[in-house]
Amino acid sequence: MVDRQKETLKETLKRIKARNDAIGEGFCVAKWWHQEMHLAEGINMSCYHCPPHALDKGSDLHNTLHKKQRRYEMLNNIKPEECTRCWDIEDTGEFVSPRQILSLMYLRRDPTIIETTATHHWNDPVFPKYLEVSFSNECNLRCTYCAPQKSSSLYKEMETHGEFDLSHENRNHYSLDAGWTLHEEETNPYLKRFWNWIPDAIEHLDVLRVTGGEPFLEYRNRNVSSSMKLKRLVSFLNESTVKDDFEFQINSNLSFSTNILREFLFHLAPWTPARKNLRVYASIDSWGEQAEYIRHPLKVSKFEENIRFLLDNQIPVTIMTTYSVLSGMSDFPDLLYKIAEWREDYAEKEWFTQSSLMIDTPHMTNPRHLSAAILPKELKELLYYDLGLMEILNFSQYEMSKFKTALDWIYNTEYEDVDLLRHDFVKFVDQIDKRRNTDFLKTFPYYADLLKMWKSTNLPKDVDIIASID
Repeated sequence: MVDRQKETLKETLKRIKARNDAIGEGFCVAKWWHQEMHLAEGINMSCYHCPPHALDKGSDLHNTLHKKQRRYEMLNNIKPEECTRCWDIEDTGEFVSPRQILSLMYLRRDPTIIETTATHHWNDPVFPKYLEVSFSNECNLRCTYCAPQKSSSLYKEMETHGEFDLSHENRNHYSLDAGWTLHEEETNPYLKRFWNWIPDAIEHLDVLRVTGGEPFLEYRNRNVSSSMKLKRLVSFLNESTVKDDFEFQINSNLSFSTNILREFLFHLAPWTPARKNLRVYASIDSWGEQAEYIRHPLKVSKFEENIRFLLDNQIPVTIMTTYSVLSGMSDFPDLLYKIAEWREDYAEKEWFTQSSLMIDTPHMTNPRHLSAAILPKELKELLYYDLGLMEILNFSQYEMSKFKTALDWIYNTEYEDVDLLRHDFVKFVDQIDKRRNTDFLKTFPYYADLLKMWKSTNLPKDVDIIASID
């Protein structure tokens, strides 16, 4: 049965690739229908694997000149350079690339969407079918791989302690002077344009997903003011006409009082499609003390309490794991066991299915010193144990295929400057411990020998690094 499911998925993705390629080798429906925007920064992208670009001040929030240029390339058999993530995967012979997965998502609603999208002119204005939006960087966690423009707590930590002593690329990831801008809410032109644009866009949306920062923090009190973003959006949805199968999704770290979730569900009218088709994407990268180190100051007990509250209220959850070098050498299997435990506890509920609680496992690419690709080859091989465990615990073929794609990328990626990245990793965890009063080796004891080896590796004299390791 498992092998047959695996082959069915493989053949489905193979056919999707062929349909895309029949229009153009670089063709992808995401450039027309997929929109991710971060309004505090004034940036957007049509796929999170592509680098962000600025929202055009003279055009609408979706049909930017940059996207139109990429659409032109796709309709003329050109592979856009910014989409190399997909081309790298597909060149290995694999079909589980973001291009195929996104196509599959849209095909479930419209079986002809690949071909009908190709009938649009590259310059045609369209409304997105999938919209992911963040309003601000307000957040209560300081995740190791996050950036200050995405987390207000990390921003404050960087203000207090200054920049990390890392090589230029990785130092820049956390820098407060890295070329990005955070617009003040009162004067942010993109917020105003969003509230003017969303009434026209809402009727076209299949999915509306809110990310952050941490969106739920607004529900620490019952006040609803014009400065609120998620609360204002929920009020807007309660009064709007949306598609019957419209999906409302929220990314969250679930690291707060359960009362916040109660307030949110109280506010979101139960008779709306937004409440009916709500899904929460909960972020965690391992389990136990190691998860708490990665996403400081996460408490897994509170995280689990909120997971169970959502499931008790029949809200589907996707566990969203950013698989990094810290996940790969951690108690990640304990997270898989925990998900299996939750599934077993709710299995008797009439409404509960496997899709009611899922896991998504994209791999870390940036900052590179936290990518699992910096591990030695022999340790990369051991990561596939987690994939085998997923099969034993009856995770779906879809979940396992996405995880296998991540592991294959990690295994096959060899950075030319890996010694520099490993040096940066050693320096980084040392500085994290000093800033947060944590103990990396006590939390991740498996790393003791690796850190000694990486610390002793000699670097070329002309390498781009601020200072040597003590």
